[in-house]
Amino acid sequence: MASLKMMLAGVAVMATRASAQETDDMGPAAFLWPEDRVWQGDWDNRGPCGSVAEPHNRTEFPMQSGQVALVAQDDSYDITLSISYSDDPQSNDDFETLIDAEHMRELDPGHVCVNLLDAPSSVSAGDNATIQIRYTAQFDNPQNETFYACADIVWVDVAHFTGVVPCFNATDPEAGDADWYHDPNNEDDDEEDDDDEDDDDDDDASSGSDGALESNGDENSSNDNNGSGSGLSGGAIAGIVVGSLAGVGLIAAAGLFVYRRKQQRLRALRQQHSSRGVDWEAQPG
Repeated sequence: MASLKMMLAGVAVMATRASAQETDDMGPAAFLWPEDRVWQGDWDNRGPCGSVAEPHNRTEFPMQSGQVALVAQDDSYDITLSISYSDDPQSNDDFETLIDAEHMRELDPGHVCVNLLDAPSSVSAGDNATIQIRYTAQFDNPQNETFYACADIVWVDVAHFTGVVPCFNATDPEAGDADWYHDPNNEDDDEEDDDDEDDDDDDDASSGSDGALESNGDENSSNDNNGSGSGLSGGAIAGIVVGSLAGVGLIAAAGLFVYRRKQQRLRALRQQHSSRGVDWEAQPG
């Protein structure tokens, strides 16, 4: 049992370090979800999508409360998230900004979840779109370069969305400031940090928003009050996802351990009944 516990503990440690492993099938950063287009090293500095691949394998994306999961294997800076409502965008001019670089100054190695504003009223279920990430990094050259990646989606009503978003935050704690990202749905939270422990100030924190952000904030507040939203905070969802992933890893490790022990016993039995397992010195004649 001691060896099993040590193995399970090792699996848990490896799971927390997985984000630090570099891969050669992506640039400094990419979409973890929705699925992005095939990465090509000689195209990742070319807009709008850093790939010659055409839109394919569109991921169903909810029209409300949408999120994207980003993964980075190197420090990335001035990240901009944009979207095109064209079936096949051909240039950066086809995209409009969702979150600008002022809100995403730095992306540390690891995984991170980003909340998006709801789809505009002009969008209907079944419409196509492409989400773009644009950022700068020092990847294979000593100087900063601009990189691109795109993920193709198809809009679905949130009531019909059945996908599971692998959305959690797990960045390298030694790579930089943890507060690199500011949720556009909660811009006023930074102004009310001193009052976070006072529940009576929640309404005041949301009253300073304007434009689309104010509308979205009001909708989120309404959903929280009437119970029509997801009912889970971002931290709770992240905890569930990380817990589920860790649980799957531990179960798999335990299964592998049991399987290997069984195979060892079977090999021992086979050896006892084979010529190699016979004690020839004890045989008569």
